[in-house]
Amino acid sequence: MAYKDDLDRLDKLRAIAKGHTLRLEDVRPWPFPEFERLITACLNADPGARPKAVELAGAC
Repeated sequence: MAYKDDLDRLDKLRAIAKGHTLRLEDVRPWPFPEFERLITACLNADPGARPKAVELAGAC
C-alpha cells in the first residue's frame, strides 16, 4: 500500500481500504530478493502454479 510512514494509523487504514496499491515492478529493487521471488510466485495468475503453504513455510 502506498502511504507515508508518518501517517497516523487511521489514515493508513483509509489508504488500505481505498486499495491504492503499488505495482511490484515500481518498488524495485527490493532489499530481499528471495522475498520478492516468493511474493511474485504467490501472485501467479494460474492458481495451480502458485506455491502451497507448506512450500512457502519451507522457503523461510
